[in-house]
Amino acid sequence: MSMMRQRLSSKWLAIGCLLYGFAAAAASETTPATEPAAADQPVGGAPAAPFVGVILPLQSKQLGPIADAIKSGINAALAVDGKNGPAVRFYPASEQSDDVLFVYRQARDEGAKAVIGPLTKPAIAELVKSDLATLPTIVLNTPDAGSKSSPQVFNFGIGIDSEARQMARIAFAEGKRKALSLALDSVFSKRLQNAFAEEWKALGGELNELQLSSRRPNYSLLRATVEEKQPDMAFLAVDARTAKALRSYLGETPLYATSQISNGRPNSGTMRALAGLSYVDMPWLLDPKAATVAPYARPAKRLNVDVERMYALGIDAYRLAAQLAGGTPARLALDGVSGHIELGPHNQLLRKATPSIIGLDDSPDSVEEPDPQ
Repeated sequence: MSMMRQRLSSKWLAIGCLLYGFAAAAASETTPATEPAAADQPVGGAPAAPFVGVILPLQSKQLGPIADAIKSGINAALAVDGKNGPAVRFYPASEQSDDVLFVYRQARDEGAKAVIGPLTKPAIAELVKSDLATLPTIVLNTPDAGSKSSPQVFNFGIGIDSEARQMARIAFAEGKRKALSLALDSVFSKRLQNAFAEEWKALGGELNELQLSSRRPNYSLLRATVEEKQPDMAFLAVDARTAKALRSYLGETPLYATSQISNGRPNSGTMRALAGLSYVDMPWLLDPKAATVAPYARPAKRLNVDVERMYALGIDAYRLAAQLAGGTPARLALDGVSGHIELGPHNQLLRKATPSIIGLDDSPDSVEEPDPQ
């Protein structure tokens, strides 16, 4: 059985760090730089035009694919919204603090009206600590509890703890009261389980939690727990292949999950086996023809589903930065390709994903796709 992201290559561990809120160990392997690379030439306007500076580890061996996806997403947004919005300048930088602070100062001195980046939590922490962030700055990650904040720094990432909480609210609103949550013995899976538990208990629901070994899942224990507790729903803090293996032991229990359940191949055998499961994901992936999504170009080549989420994040980051470049609006909100976004407490840009049910909109004659390798 394919296990969680912690067993993937270092590149995908880096993606997990960025998307889902791990301590960003990936930052230690970014490409060192003694002298920051020159900024890209302005895109979408003359040099004197107002612009958004974008600080990304474009030359990093490990984080480069993620940074490239974000850059491509920003350019996709610029192609649609750039006529009435600011230009963009890209500032390649490693995630080392000295490099990030150098290019941030460079963007500010060259007249940037807003900044997008940096990407990893250590780099963001150093920027906040430096008190250098005097421009509206959208950093591309979610903060840890107790992190120092800055009035000009806005946190925007794909930490999916919020999706677990959203699924708890959805299930409770549908009348579910007695939940079983399932996780593997990984930091990420247990973190999702904990986020669901906090929200579910706050709503007043009854909860039983079960953690299974990723090496040797105790299916007998799972079956016995379901028979004894008789839950009216199960929250799966696991990926699609693990969920497929667990489903037969859950009987007819309604299933709920986060976007982690999507493998990017809706007609794959794994996803078809999970038909009926409720989850949330980005409009970008769920409904490419939606009016809020269709204007923006898709990636030039097919991306891993997690990396494509970063592409969508880039689109919305530009659109949010364009709002901030003209001064902080009275209400910062966006119906974005990554979800509905609003400014919440502590300058967090909160993303509400779109509810969906696997298999609900599939055409009966749709061609089955292979599972991702």
